[in-house]
Amino acid sequence: MRPLGIPSIEDKLLQEVVRMILEAIYEGQFSDCSHGFRPQRSCHTAMEQISKSFCGAKWYIEGVMKGCFDNINHDVMMKMCEKRIAEC
Repeated sequence: MRPLGIPSIEDKLLQEVVRMILEAIYEGQFSDCSHGFRPQRSCHTAMEQISKSFCGAKWYIEGVMKGCFDNINHDVMMKMCEKRIAEC
């Protein structure tokens, strides 16, 4: 893994611009059940939705998908992003 560093102002600005562009392209694609890393959504909104949807449930199971993002083929992901962005 590469060491993490403190991003410069220029890096932060570029990251924010990229985030805004990608959000505009992809936000409409996500399910309403998706709460992670989305505007005005959090683990709290996810739990609220779960409580409303499963009001008769007696048990909840919490899980962790450890290492999920470690196994993503970044070349494939980048090609998919490039194609989707070019379509816009």
